[in-house]
Amino acid sequence: MRVAANDRGALLVAWLEELLFLAETEGLVPEAARLRLAPGSLAGVVRGRLADARPLVKAVTYHRLEVAQDDAGWHARVVLDV
Repeated sequence: MRVAANDRGALLVAWLEELLFLAETEGLVPEAARLRLAPGSLAGVVRGRLADARPLVKAVTYHRLEVAQDDAGWHARVVLDV
């Protein structure tokens, strides 16, 4: 799966929206992911299982979105509409 956007926050939102789409349309329950970040794109492979469960998340939002780096590494906050 690959997404493109202009900044890291938008990349994170786009990635999560793709996961939500797969959960809604294919029943994917993600369990692990390997990601590769490049300027303007985020690509990776998601491993999981299929389930016949209704997704709990309605939408990924930009409300209070944060992506920042400090001495400990990268941190992000995303608000989900449930």
